Amino acid sequence: MTASITPLKGQHSTRILVLRGSDSFDAPLECDLVETSLDAPHLKYEAISHCWADQKLTQPVLCQGRGAFVTRNVETALRRFRPEAENETRNLWIDSLCINQRDVEERNSQVWLMGEIYSKAEQVLIWLRNDSEPTGAASVHDSEYFTTCFEWMIRVASAAEEKVVERRTERLVGLLSEAHSLDVLDFVDLLPWFKRLWVVQEAALGRKALLFYNEASVSLESLFKAQDKIGELEGSGVLGLEAYRNPLWNAFAVHQMAKKCLEWNRNHEDPDEYVICDFVGEMRWSKTSEEKDKVYAWYGLLEASGVSLPRPDYTLSTAEIFREATISVIRSTNSIKILEQVDGLVSTPGLVSWVPDWSRSKHSIGMLGHYNSALPTPTPFFEFKDNGRLLVLKGHIIDTITARAEPAIAHTNERLGDPEEYLSWSKNCAPTEPFWKDVLEANPQHSATILSLWNIRVLQDFVRFALGPDPASASEDAVLELYYVLMSHVSRREDAIEDEPGARRWFSFLSQRLEGNFGHDTALDAEKWMPKIIRTIHEYPELNKLKLTAEFEIYNQIQQDSTYQTFHTRLDRIRYKTLFSSASGKLGLAPYSIQPGDQIALLAGIRVPMVVRREDSGYRLIAHVHERGIGEEADWRHRPGEDLEFDEMTLI
Repeated sequence: MTASITPLKGQHSTRILVLRGSDSFDAPLECDLVETSLDAPHLKYEAISHCWADQKLTQPVLCQGRGAFVTRNVETALRRFRPEAENETRNLWIDSLCINQRDVEERNSQVWLMGEIYSKAEQVLIWLRNDSEPTGAASVHDSEYFTTCFEWMIRVASAAEEKVVERRTERLVGLLSEAHSLDVLDFVDLLPWFKRLWVVQEAALGRKALLFYNEASVSLESLFKAQDKIGELEGSGVLGLEAYRNPLWNAFAVHQMAKKCLEWNRNHEDPDEYVICDFVGEMRWSKTSEEKDKVYAWYGLLEASGVSLPRPDYTLSTAEIFREATISVIRSTNSIKILEQVDGLVSTPGLVSWVPDWSRSKHSIGMLGHYNSALPTPTPFFEFKDNGRLLVLKGHIIDTITARAEPAIAHTNERLGDPEEYLSWSKNCAPTEPFWKDVLEANPQHSATILSLWNIRVLQDFVRFALGPDPASASEDAVLELYYVLMSHVSRREDAIEDEPGARRWFSFLSQRLEGNFGHDTALDAEKWMPKIIRTIHEYPELNKLKLTAEFEIYNQIQQDSTYQTFHTRLDRIRYKTLFSSASGKLGLAPYSIQPGDQIALLAGIRVPMVVRREDSGYRLIAHVHERGIGEEADWRHRPGEDLEFDEMTLI
């Protein structure tokens, strides 16, 4: 906004927006800003959670009798929440008007109070609608599509309230199937609110939260309940592959984890290392317009969850802010498990190797939740030196990486920036083969579709790397080693064991040599369901050449075989990763930041082996790693004939 704002007088104060009513929806917006202490008795206001969506301040409002400007999203939200009677007012809090965004000192103090601001609000009003000009995939959908998808969410919330279990199950399974045909996942992907980091604590800390899309609304708590019921169905095996197509998980996974943090703190004296670290890892998926806010946006929530953090300071560098936050989490949880989130794909200047980079790596690729090969860890040891730049741990080197596969599984849904500028922001290990490189460079807006086929080529390379050119003649031990390495991220190990007999057939299928002119059947049947990737290739002429590739034919066949489809869907969890072999003859999986010569270490207090790189002044922490045989069959602390000693290691 451009209207002058009187500086806040109290250190524990904020501004309340008093929005004046109108009997005309299109009437100019008028409001006043009133400073109030958060300690004031009988304080009543509602807080708005919205998304800036990179919009400019173009829409006029009359604030304090002076002209000011807000974004289109803020304008439509205020019109929706404005009282309909001219003699009424409504007390609201919204960041874009209640904080002087140009005053760094005020931003520091208000960010520090943000958790309290939302927790003291009577309710949080979540405004989902985005009034930006539609681009890319959003331009394909009309307003009716977004309304229909939101109504789907309302119906899911209603179905979860069904008391009769059989009826509830039938309705939820039917709605998940309907979500697939409606493409509700696109609804979640295209509305910026679901990907914005600031809104996570805004929704979680409120006493009550309501989601709005135009005139319709639904409570956030009812959607959490629906997700819990769907989770129960998934755990019982009722859903099958539908579990991977659950839009509620994509929409609210991080918000539910935020609630879990708060619930833990209400019932326990100290913060839980798993709850906090898993939450911080999941939040990397969410976006902020400023890199420093990748930490500051969850300050209020972590403070409310028992983590002691330094006061926000926007004058510090991004690297310093990330390091301070990592140190605070380690000290508050008395745990170094947050180091498992280091992936070596660093882009923040000046960041020390042992601090997770939250700036652009918005997709956590660490071991979150119940990692099925987690190690039984000894008591953690940590010590900070050189003003917190060095971290001393205790570890033991167990192996050395000798070779790695060249390509890595591409993340097909990064969404880290403008699709047209994909090549400038992607963290994927780019295709090097001329055909795939050329088609991706010519069509960056279709990166998700192109990389979905490219991943077939990557998997074929993995099979050759591990089993040689003829998987059918590989030993059973070699087949199972590759299978369980690729399945290392499956949340239910029982599922991987149950499907083990299909492993050799899958690998043989992937390595088949297809010859001939594929894509001869180019007709698109509008009435016939087909996977989104295949439909996209049919619909866009610039992608038609992909129909002539063996990868397209294999991808098409995968969609027609339930066993292949199950295996392929599970591999979505190993994005950015590649295979390696070690000096001990083991096969493993790690982010593509690893190099031959890197060492694999067990670190006291960490659930998974970590890759380290020796340098003159210490070790660089590279990434977590899954190596077959470690943490699965035996307790590594008591391996026959080997008494492990943990020595001090300095991470730089």
